[in-house]
Amino acid sequence: FVNGPGGCGKSTLIAKFILEHAEMEENARFPFAYLDFDRPGLLAEEPVTLLMEVMLQLAIQFPESKDEYKRVTEEWDARIADQQGKAVEAGRVLATNSQTLPSQDIGNTLRLNDRQQYMSEFVKFVNNIKRDEQPLLLVLDTFEEVQFRSAAFVEEVLEFLDGLQSLLPRLRTVLCGRTDISSSRFEMRKIEIGNFDEAAAISFLAGLGVRDSQIAEKIFQQVGGSPLVLRLAADVARLESVDQA
Repeated sequence: FVNGPGGCGKSTLIAKFILEHAEMEENARFPFAYLDFDRPGLLAEEPVTLLMEVMLQLAIQFPESKDEYKRVTEEWDARIADQQGKAVEAGRVLATNSQTLPSQDIGNTLRLNDRQQYMSEFVKFVNNIKRDEQPLLLVLDTFEEVQFRSAAFVEEVLEFLDGLQSLLPRLRTVLCGRTDISSSRFEMRKIEIGNFDEAAAISFLAGLGVRDSQIAEKIFQQVGGSPLVLRLAADVARLESVDQA
């Protein structure tokens, strides 16, 4: 779990690692997927949506798997649509008998049945792509979006990942977020990225256009090392033409 304030470089760090790997020789590469919970369509309450996105990215990395990807996702879409149709029908029946629970609420709380089947089919898809000794890197970014919504969703995602790990031992999962994770059931190795020290802050400000080191030093002394606050201070400095004073 990579933890740190907004703007400190968590996503940049992960992106640099992935890009460096992607440029390696083909026999040294390994499959990876980058998922951002800030994107619509990735639902913490239904982690199967994560698997669908992972398969899409893997199919792009390994074009020979596109036919299998299409077959699996078509089966999943049909299975999900069938369950959703049954849930909506059940909601209509329930709404007919009760005025307190409209049918659309049933659809909003839908959870897929038999996630284990989806997970098993996903593992089969992955194993047909990668070599046995290859890891599969899974990055889940902006994890604070899950935390802000519900502590229960956090536990659900972690439980889902734990189950997936048991089926795919070479899975390597990296979570990134602004808020520390507290779980009574799961442990993870944490890497904390804190605020900038003075030297890093001055360098950061220089990259934002505040090239006078004395002015940058004064800004750091006034606002501290938070990347987001430093970025705002740099904007103010440019608007006020501080460097030209």
